[in-house]
Amino acid sequence: MKIQPSKRPSKISVPPRAHPLAKLVFCLMRDNACTYAEMEWVSGVLTSTLKSWRTHSQPGLATIEACLGALGWRLVPVPPLEALPPEQRDRLETLGLDFLSDDEALAVALACATSDPTPKWTENTPAPLAECRRPNPKALRKRLRRDEKRASQ
Repeated sequence: MKIQPSKRPSKISVPPRAHPLAKLVFCLMRDNACTYAEMEWVSGVLTSTLKSWRTHSQPGLATIEACLGALGWRLVPVPPLEALPPEQRDRLETLGLDFLSDDEALAVALACATSDPTPKWTENTPAPLAECRRPNPKALRKRLRRDEKRASQ
């Protein structure tokens, strides 16, 4: 399930002292007009956990992957260029000359880095998200009632 952009502007701000990955999640939530409740519903990460990232705690790997996955992103480790063998570095530099912009080259490099020789998913079906917890049944009923109320208006 992916988050649908809302029509209202988001009130979520990006805290200046938060962990860089938490800043990315808050920025994406703001850009997609996603509320904390919607993020909790889709990712399975508690609202209290998300709000604690703003001030004093750092996100764990499973929770940050779940939040980024709910927003259509993946967390991918990338080695620095200096750590690559010289022959691979030369091939990458040659490949980079074929692209019009750095953004295009980065997009292709990330697509290659995240693809598996035998992928378990395709472009039409996204990678599986990390399961953090089951949704709260009370919150589920509350959300369904709210959605029904919005649909009837």
